[in-house]
Amino acid sequence: VVAARLAAIQALANDDVLRARAELAGLLRVGSVLLFGLTGAVGASIALSSRRAVAEQRFPPSGVWSWGAPHVRTGPTAVRMARVGTALGVLLVLLSALAGGLTWHVAAVLLACRAA
Repeated sequence: VVAARLAAIQALANDDVLRARAELAGLLRVGSVLLFGLTGAVGASIALSSRRAVAEQRFPPSGVWSWGAPHVRTGPTAVRMARVGTALGVLLVLLSALAGGLTWHVAAVLLACRAA
């Protein structure tokens, strides 16, 4: 679907460059919100689960879905793993926001660009 849409935008660019750029900018904005919104939500989920693991001193925390039968850690090892998980989750949220903002900016520059 995306390949067909991009091919249609490419064909449109032969006739109306400004409209093709506007179409591409719209796709970039929708894609950035969907993709980086999803990765940000995953990062937030990881960070919140890891904070709960710190409180429980158990990693992974109870009630977290995982693949297979995880080895449950408790005590200082669990707290250390949970703090790393919290940091990685927060980092994923921040990088998702940065990438989403950068993609949104690329779309804005694409719209501001005038055909030569």
